Amino acid sequence: CFPACIAMFRIGKVLGPLATRRLSVTPVPLAARGFASIPAALVKQLRDRTGASMGKCREALEHEELDLEKAHEWLRKKGIKKAEGRLNRDAGEGIVAVAQTANRAVVVELQCETDFVARAELFLDCTEAIAKMVVNEGSGKDLEALGAVGLPAIGSLAAAPAKEVLLELSSVLGESILIKRVAQMERPENGVVSSYVHNASRPGIGRMAALVAVQAHPSVTDEAAIAEAARGLARQVVATKPNYIKVEDIPQEVLDSESQILLAAQRAEREASGKTMDEETAKKILQGKLNKMYQEEVLMKQEFLRPGDDAKPPSVEKYLAEVASQVGVDKLTVEAATLVGVGIDSSL
Repeated sequence: CFPACIAMFRIGKVLGPLATRRLSVTPVPLAARGFASIPAALVKQLRDRTGASMGKCREALEHEELDLEKAHEWLRKKGIKKAEGRLNRDAGEGIVAVAQTANRAVVVELQCETDFVARAELFLDCTEAIAKMVVNEGSGKDLEALGAVGLPAIGSLAAAPAKEVLLELSSVLGESILIKRVAQMERPENGVVSSYVHNASRPGIGRMAALVAVQAHPSVTDEAAIAEAARGLARQVVATKPNYIKVEDIPQEVLDSESQILLAAQRAEREASGKTMDEETAKKILQGKLNKMYQEEVLMKQEFLRPGDDAKPPSVEKYLAEVASQVGVDKLTVEAATLVGVGIDSSL
């Protein structure tokens, strides 16, 4: 045993310094593993599937030894990890998409960071798919619940719950992407719901959209005509951005505050010019100013916008009365309206 122990001692003496070092593994270049180079066609194929840069695609293919599926998965894992870190970044750009069925309509606003990404086909496809998902499966769900609803495969993105699809989309496009707002509107009994998208880049997709629900009393007689009238009102909402549907919707405290401000301004103007104002005159002037405010902020009191018509337009209220007479119902009422747009607060 003694000679063997001496041999072991000598080996330990030689290897001692090496034993305290950690072993490090250096990636073996593809050429050393029998791969001459990474085929350009394979890089292009991976880039088309993922939207990642050429350099990242080469890195993924080298890491996974030219296995396209594994390289795709490697990019997804790397990208999603980075995408999770983007969630808190400001996202001030985006797009809205409208989807509609016979009984309901929705508007979805998907946010990103730049208008360049907002114009990307994959971003538009995802917004459209989310709107369709919401209109078909999202009734009554909040944003968190919608994130768990599945989406089909979209371009290079695999089928998955909406939240995961958005993370992968963020990894592909390199920006913070999230659903900012969802507006849903049900068709009223004996009524219709219609939509309008401003400056649509493709059908149902643009930067601003409105939904309007109109009810017929006592019942719908000409649904197509009423739907067209509702679409005109949705266009009106986009153009004028009213804050209320009818005067009765204005809170009393808002009316009181506005009345006091308008009356005080009018009295100050009169006093500055040396004129006096009796109570009756003050009331008439106040009502005139309130009427002007109604025409700006209340949908039913606004002038109805008719593209290409130079005649003096009727109020929305009178326009609906005209349509009601034409379709043979007692009256038409606006039951709900909403506006969603990139960079603006929802009104109504």
